[in-house]
Amino acid sequence: MSLYRAIRWRRSIRDYPNKELTEVQLDDLENDLAETRKFNTEVSVDARLVRDGRALQEDISGIIADYGKVEAPHYLVLTSEDTEDGYIEVGYRYEFVVLDLAAQGIGTCWIGKGFQDEQLNEYIELPSGQTCVTLIALGPLSDEEELYEIENPKRKAPGHFLIGRSPNSLAKETVEIIDCFRRAPSALNAQPWRVIGEEGTIHLYLRERNKITKIVLRNLNQLNRVDAGIGLCHLEVGGKYFQDGVEVGETNHPEKKGLSYIGSLIGRD
Repeated sequence: MSLYRAIRWRRSIRDYPNKELTEVQLDDLENDLAETRKFNTEVSVDARLVRDGRALQEDISGIIADYGKVEAPHYLVLTSEDTEDGYIEVGYRYEFVVLDLAAQGIGTCWIGKGFQDEQLNEYIELPSGQTCVTLIALGPLSDEEELYEIENPKRKAPGHFLIGRSPNSLAKETVEIIDCFRRAPSALNAQPWRVIGEEGTIHLYLRERNKITKIVLRNLNQLNRVDAGIGLCHLEVGGKYFQDGVEVGETNHPEKKGLSYIGSLIGRD
């Protein structure tokens, strides 16, 4: 299954059976973690696999997903330097891993961090200068569950994300690309992305929160930066599905009040 199709099949899995992935599958995953794509090579991020996820759950309180506790057989602990660019890079790099796992029929769920870094010491060694940002729960699906193409996801319509244009003014392929990132997971399903479509380019932005909200809900603001990276991954996957030669990067872009520029899909006609 292609990553483009995996976008349409992926959904957050919060309930896992009492079984684990095989050692071969886990070994392959660890090898894949070393080969992830990079958006910003100047920041340091990492991912560590916790194979015994059940033990981790018992020792750490507060592993909370958007709608409750996620109990999975395995976890990826995602770390970065404590910067907004680091959070974005975590989302970008490891959503490719999530999509690849979905293509294999393996369940995943992005979940927030509700614990201190020190509580991970028994399971992993955090890279120097990095902090845990978020986790990905993962494991096999139950016999009663399967991934399938979601025709109409419970998401806002493509027009909600467009700035200054309507979907009817854009090429059909461009609207399909926007559909890719609107399907991306986000903290509390907030869908904080916005886009501006120009000739040959789609610019991706993150809706900014006010200063008080940033202070009071620091963790949510951090996760929204992860969301930005996840959305950028989906934008790239969608763009490359429809046209060879497109890339994501930073380029000249309109400045918009209340929006923070993340990156652009460059090279579309």
